[in-house]
Amino acid sequence: MRVPAYHSSNQSDPDIHHNHSDCPTGQQIPAHNKLDGTGGYPRCKQCVSKG
Repeated sequence: MRVPAYHSSNQSDPDIHHNHSDCPTGQQIPAHNKLDGTGGYPRCKQCVSKG
C-alpha cells in the first residue's frame, strides 16, 4: 500500500526513499531511524516496481 515517502537517517543505509508499507527494504528501517519525506533521494527499486 502506498504511504507518504520516508527514508532512513542512518548513514550506513542506502540513499533511497520508500513509499510502500510492504517494501522489504523499507520495513528493515527501525522506527527511530525513519524520517518523513524523500530526503532528496531517489525512490527505491522495490517501491518503483510496486507502482
